[in-house]
Amino acid sequence: MGGHQPLQPDVYGRMPPAVRELMPGVTGRRREDVYEYSTAPRVEPIDETVEDWAQRSGLEAGAVKPLSEAEMAAALSQLQADGWCLLPDRLPAELTTDLARSLEVAGGAERAFGVLNTEERSWAAASQPEALKLARSLLGPRCRAIDAVSLLRPAGAAPETLGADASAQLFGVVLPQVECAWLVQTVWALSDWEVALVPRSHHTRRAAPGAEDEPEAVSLTVPAGSVLVTHGGLWQAVAANASAQPRAALQVPFFPTWLNTWLLPDYEPLWPETLAAMPDEVASLMVGLHGRKRDAVYEFATERGRSFAAERFAAVVPRL
Repeated sequence: MGGHQPLQPDVYGRMPPAVRELMPGVTGRRREDVYEYSTAPRVEPIDETVEDWAQRSGLEAGAVKPLSEAEMAAALSQLQADGWCLLPDRLPAELTTDLARSLEVAGGAERAFGVLNTEERSWAAASQPEALKLARSLLGPRCRAIDAVSLLRPAGAAPETLGADASAQLFGVVLPQVECAWLVQTVWALSDWEVALVPRSHHTRRAAPGAEDEPEAVSLTVPAGSVLVTHGGLWQAVAANASAQPRAALQVPFFPTWLNTWLLPDYEPLWPETLAAMPDEVASLMVGLHGRKRDAVYEFATERGRSFAAERFAAVVPRL
């Protein structure tokens, strides 16, 4: 809403509780201090060649051979029709090995958010030109990479349940399962990464298969250094890890500019010092509002340690 102004902190402080409950939890004196997309990003979107990206990322010349126009056209066609495509050998082995080791040492959690802040080498995956081109084809030229998430699967881990990453319900807000994408997921295999997916399931516009469905899941191994690109509505799951070694991947989600990311409860905001250190080619993919904690950045993140938005919309949605 272009003309609306944020609530000032002193005004919020004077309000009685019954009125305060109707207000957003984050206050400020200027729009650009509060609203995620209230100001233009630091730089306009930048189109890079694979060669320029590799040089900027500190990779050896020729470490990643660009895909041909025909290969990119085929990948986009498959992404649109089947909901997924695989781009092979997009990161060199040295980078994937270093990233996997770094993420394991950082804590070893099966899913950890905020990796853009803690691991500079993740910026290469977030800005890889060919994966980015596919995301922009579905989401528009100003789509955002708001976070990077490390995925670690210990030896013997059980398979996950099939479902769409673009869940139909976020914070109690029921979002339509539409064929128009509002999420493109990129999963960078840092070691061989195994998934199950149901081709064309994004056309069902449902978040997960129902009891009456008999989904024909396809098993897929994403080789280390390759990237799996999926439509957010695709039914997919990480497969069991039957090997004796842990497996690692880096997930970089892309969202359109109209999706306010306070709806997504786990993603971490970009730290100010992270944004300041990023080259323009990476910074152009980030949202304009940044901070060190969700509560200080996102409008409805929490209030008094509880989910402010969850309670608010749980009361509203049943009446819609």
